[in-house]
Amino acid sequence: MAEEEEEYSVEDFENSEENAVGEVDSAEEYTEEEYPTEEQAEDFGEEATSDESSEEGSENQEGNEENWGSTITVGDTTYAVGLFWMELQNLSDPYPEVQESASQIVENGDLFCVYRAATPQYGVGSSAEGHKKGMPAAAAAVAESFSDLPTSVAVFKVNSGWWFLVVRNDVILSEDDVLYKTEEEAKKAFMDMMSVPDWDRRICPAEWGVEGTQDIPIEKFLKSKSVKLISIYKSNVKKYAMIGGGALLALIMLTKMCSEPETPKVQRRLAPVRRQVQEVVEEEEFSFVETKPWEKIPVSSDFMNRCYAGIMHIKSMVIPGWEVGNVFCTPKGLSTSWTMKSGHLGFLRRGFEEYGTAGMDYVLSDSGTSAIVSVSLGDIQLKSEYPKYSVSESREYLVNIFQAINQKINLSEDVLNVTIPIPGKKADGSQNTINKAYKRLTFSFDSSIDMADWLSVFNEFPALELKKITYSIEKNMWSYEGQIYEPTK
Repeated sequence: MAEEEEEYSVEDFENSEENAVGEVDSAEEYTEEEYPTEEQAEDFGEEATSDESSEEGSENQEGNEENWGSTITVGDTTYAVGLFWMELQNLSDPYPEVQESASQIVENGDLFCVYRAATPQYGVGSSAEGHKKGMPAAAAAVAESFSDLPTSVAVFKVNSGWWFLVVRNDVILSEDDVLYKTEEEAKKAFMDMMSVPDWDRRICPAEWGVEGTQDIPIEKFLKSKSVKLISIYKSNVKKYAMIGGGALLALIMLTKMCSEPETPKVQRRLAPVRRQVQEVVEEEEFSFVETKPWEKIPVSSDFMNRCYAGIMHIKSMVIPGWEVGNVFCTPKGLSTSWTMKSGHLGFLRRGFEEYGTAGMDYVLSDSGTSAIVSVSLGDIQLKSEYPKYSVSESREYLVNIFQAINQKINLSEDVLNVTIPIPGKKADGSQNTINKAYKRLTFSFDSSIDMADWLSVFNEFPALELKKITYSIEKNMWSYEGQIYEPTK
């Protein structure tokens, strides 16, 4: 029911996986002929890449001054490294999940692979960085070999540098699949991890002379090439965003609560989190114009997009020995807390340096065992939308929807009292004012349903203002708080 986008079936993913992620015996299965032509690219929903642009990308990569790379060659096989790894929620149909987050975690992210472990993960790569469709993922192959000792840290000397990999409890850490071009950087990353006491296995070059480590050639662990990069796009198929089996919007339609306006969707390519720039604005002449509370409220889709981007960034952060709490998001910004469980403060500082983004700040406690993190969401779009429903009508519609899906919602009637200046002065010389009261229905609820689906519900209520979104990483649960204004008489 809901918004028509692209539909994917379990069979579609399994078929593509058999073709692109199946076990192979040959050294390299991918060829240039496998890439789509410009005509085929339109069907696949991706841009075709010509030989000239590929050569240009290679030149750009060679000229890159960064201290890390994207591929390693072992024997006659080229492997993809430097992927960004995240936990996969929907193993049977990963495409929507991958497409939604790929552009946020990797610049120009257009390729991915699936590592089917006890905790399924997907790794995101970029053809602009030198990754190619059909390349086996080195991290997945080594992590699979690490299954006997699933908490391991390793640096392997390879043809193009020093490859650093961290696996904890069979989970590849998000940003610890890194090919360093300098030995100094690789050794620093390895030694930082050595302070964590519970490693099952520690691997590094023997010449480093690190006690308690082994020097094991990478060939011993690269036994499988079954996890390969494929495109994040699907061909010639459509998907439908379902909301609890289609219940939510169907109920809204049945209530006849409004005419059937076109409902905007949450943009899947989420807005980046940027630091809000403070501008100096000259004071304007005082104006006695009443500004009603619903004339400057955040656009729900923009607010939700920015919250989601910031929350997913926080969720992707893996800092050894430190635990993140709930993440809170308001139009003023995002905040959360980190608490030390083991290790020391150096892990947190290094983590914030590596995962830092524009607009991120943190404040340490006096003991140095906890920190409050804040992230600016930038300038959220505002809108003016006149209310349509009375408090009692909004209450009835919401109760009807939530009862039908057996979902709890908290509702209460509230009054916003505002003092408005008007022309003229009082006897004591102070400004004349009048008091205005605006009725509103406040609501709050918890849900594990996708955020994009709730946007369709929120958009059915003119003058609805989202005040706060909270995400529990531990429970994978979203909480929403907001209010719906009533028209003035």
